[in-house]
Order: sequence, then structure tokens, then C-alpha cells
Amino acid sequence: MSSLEERLARLEAERDILRLAAQYCHGADDNEVAAFLDVWVPDAVWNVGAHRFRGTVEIEEAVRRQWAATTAMFHGTSNSLIDVGVHEARGRHDVVSLAVLADGRRLLTTGRYDDVYARTSVGWRIQERRAIVVTSVEIPS
Repeated sequence: MSSLEERLARLEAERDILRLAAQYCHGADDNEVAAFLDVWVPDAVWNVGAHRFRGTVEIEEAVRRQWAATTAMFHGTSNSLIDVGVHEARGRHDVVSLAVLADGRRLLTTGRYDDVYARTSVGWRIQERRAIVVTSVEIPS
């Protein structure tokens, strides 16, 4: 059995990673570039299906394009599973998002985030996030 210190460290890491997942959503939804970029390591990979962005410069450009194409976004994650190692962790989160596009259409999307996290000098950060879309439907006004 693990020591109390090891178990506590694992619980703290899981909590820190859950907070990262929430900060990602809030940063994206509130158009807060500093909060959004703070969740990534500098050489992170953001894989959103047909597009793959490497490094925080490309990630920032991509999220700014997303913000320009929408008037509102809301992301919610749930059913999070996190496996913590010494220097790396992996996570899986179900996600539901609602986006109001610039032309007024509303899209409801469900899917999953598959993540790899790195322990850094400033805490846990996302090394790679793979967004997998399961469904995406237009919602009538």
C-alpha cells in the first residue's frame, strides 16, 4: 500500500489537473487569452481533429480564430478520469459545448478530451490535448 504522503500527493495532483480542465473551459469561454494559455506547456500540442497546433503561439492563433467566429461559447467537462504518474499524467474528460456562431447559428457538440499532462516547475500543465467530436448538431433558434 502507498504511504499517506504518496496518496495525498496523488489526490493533490488530480485536483490540480481538474482545475486545469476548468481553467481551459473558462479561458476559452470568456475569451481570456492569459488564462487559456496558462494551462499549456510551451511546446504543447492541441489536436482538434482536422487541425493540429503545436506550441502556444499556434494555439493562441487558433483560439483567437475560434473567438472571431463565435459570439459566445460554453464548455463543460465531466466524468473525468485521471491517472497520475511521477512526472506525467493522463486524463479523459467528457465534454459538451455550445457555440453561438457569428451568423447566429447555435451548435451543440459532445465529445471527449484525451489529455497528457506534464509536471512543471509551476505545476501541472497540458502537454497534449486531443479533442474528439462524437456529435455536433445545429440547435434551432
